Amino acid sequence: MKTFKFTLLAVVFFFSLLHYATANVTVTAATGGGSLTPCNYSTLGDIVIQEGNNSDIHSNQTNVTIILTAPPGYEFNAGVGTATCLAGRDVTINGIVVTTSLITVTFTSDASANAKDKITISGIQAKASNVTPLAASGNILRIVAKPGTAVIAGIVNGTTNFGSFTQAPNLTYSSSAVTQTNTTKVDAYSLYNQIIGIQVVVSGCGGTLNATSFTLNTNGSTNPASDIDTARLYYTGTSSTFAASTLFGKYTLPNGNFTITGNTSLSQGTNYFWLTYDCLGSINNDNLDGQCTSVKVGGITYTPSPTTVAGARLVFQHCPGGYRDAGSTIILNGTFDILPGQAGSGFASNYTYVPNVAPDPALSGTECWPEETYSVTNIPGNVHSNWSRTTRGIGGTGNFMVVNGAPVDNVTIWSEDNLACKPNIVYYFSTWVCSVHPANPAQLRFSINGVQQGSEFSPPADTANNWVQYYTTWNSAANSQVNLSIVNKNIIANGNDFGLDDIYMCPCMQQDLPVSLLYFNAKAINENEIDIDWSTASETDNDYFTVEKAYKPEDLDLFAIVKGAGNSNSKIDYDTKDFKGFEGHPVCYYRLKQTDFNGKFKYSQIISVDNNKQQPNMTAYNNNGNIILNITQSQSGQAEISVYDMLGQVLYKTEKFIQEGNNSYNLNTSKRNKSLYFVMMRDIESGKETVIKGY
Repeated sequence: MKTFKFTLLAVVFFFSLLHYATANVTVTAATGGGSLTPCNYSTLGDIVIQEGNNSDIHSNQTNVTIILTAPPGYEFNAGVGTATCLAGRDVTINGIVVTTSLITVTFTSDASANAKDKITISGIQAKASNVTPLAASGNILRIVAKPGTAVIAGIVNGTTNFGSFTQAPNLTYSSSAVTQTNTTKVDAYSLYNQIIGIQVVVSGCGGTLNATSFTLNTNGSTNPASDIDTARLYYTGTSSTFAASTLFGKYTLPNGNFTITGNTSLSQGTNYFWLTYDCLGSINNDNLDGQCTSVKVGGITYTPSPTTVAGARLVFQHCPGGYRDAGSTIILNGTFDILPGQAGSGFASNYTYVPNVAPDPALSGTECWPEETYSVTNIPGNVHSNWSRTTRGIGGTGNFMVVNGAPVDNVTIWSEDNLACKPNIVYYFSTWVCSVHPANPAQLRFSINGVQQGSEFSPPADTANNWVQYYTTWNSAANSQVNLSIVNKNIIANGNDFGLDDIYMCPCMQQDLPVSLLYFNAKAINENEIDIDWSTASETDNDYFTVEKAYKPEDLDLFAIVKGAGNSNSKIDYDTKDFKGFEGHPVCYYRLKQTDFNGKFKYSQIISVDNNKQQPNMTAYNNNGNIILNITQSQSGQAEISVYDMLGQVLYKTEKFIQEGNNSYNLNTSKRNKSLYFVMMRDIESGKETVIKGY
């Protein structure tokens, strides 16, 4: 009896072993885990557990789990993912929980075990975690959690692969290139003029990658020593629009090769840097240009390709002897933000205004068909079906005035009257013009107080959004009000269709210090003491002076602050001492910054003091048409002194014996106008030249 029972149990056990020995589920691993980055989740393909035999997923299991773990260095998107099974079979899904490290599927299998079941895990998202060191690769594996782990034949815990992950490399340098997107003219007295763009392309994701230096040069510039005061490098991140907002670094008085250093964390994709020049007194019709020959990223130096592109920016002195105060326009609505008839529109016209009543040209586009009409719109084709639909206002946005010109001479197209102006000021009157139809481009002229000014001007005969700026200057004399207009000079009916935008009139300002600076000198007493002194003939609203110091001219920074006199009509002497001196450096550089009570400021020239006491210091200022030249040098000698105008013409030349110490000379330059000039001193014995700019 006992033998029979043993034999029966043995037979049952044998057949059970036979069944499970041949049973195995098939696991389909998730796809999509290649080259994961820490920046974004990637959605994986389905994980499928498919029975090969009816009871590979064992029967009679209630609320048991399959727990899958992310490999080290990777993570799941918590809360994202679903689990399903085949309906009407043995397995029922009770739920799924996804954390950053685990996928937990809970299910129940009934007692019958008579169907091939399938469990599918869908929509799981994964990414690389930003850890150090990086995990190059890894697999999703099953782990056990007693009690509650489901019994499934053929899955080896910790070994069976449910999905393979690989990590993309961290941020790495890919390429760099120089561009030049702005070749318009540069004001002779202006700041932050965009010269070239430098694009640094970065691939990968995660970690940090910094740009730390750019090696540049002024190649292509006509006269960088005279034209460029400061080179600045700005960073706009992944925005391809130039903005002088985030400064990477600067270099003072660039001439030839120079390096700008900084520290900026780069982003994935294209990073945009911009080289700009400050041009405080550039020479009319000189070219401004530059190159970038290397960039240092992640401690490695790379060469951009290309290092330069064709094109340059031409210096253009709009205002005689000064610069445009473009932010102080007296015109009310020169950008046409306010439509005619609305409060504050400001301007008038002898042409007939027709509003844009139907922006869809299929419905209308006939508003400006009659000659001697105009409208204000951002798309010319909206008001005339034959006009350009690609032309936009200055800067690519905003309304502008579009005109169907008539063959009547001297008719006023645009005007603003009774504008307040200041007496005895030179004003700059300007407009931008483009054609909206290529035939017979407009011919226009400025008119001020009923008197036509300057020459006729005409935009290019195309519809390529080709805006061109035209201007004239006017001395207000005794006037306190002014009437401005733009008049028609084209007497041919065909064509003559154009746009006007960004009309403004602003004062021309002289580029002088707000104080009458007589001189600014520095003299070495010994290795550890340098005397710095300056003097003013008069002051208006002068709050304070800032003395800047550096051992390289590009590194000038705050050294001392000296309170100004406010207002004065008499000579005032100032001084401060530098008790750190040279600190082992061969040269010290100084610059004076003067700040008004309203926060406006201006700089003097940079002066230098040579530790070997060989470098002369020179300053110059105006005195009733003459130039007062101050020279301080450490040894006596014969020198030739010359004064040049902006075109290189010699205005004055003499030979002087320069004494050791301070020297002052009155140079009779009656032929000189009030604009920029240069003073050069050449040592007769050594041939060494020292050049300064004056205004």
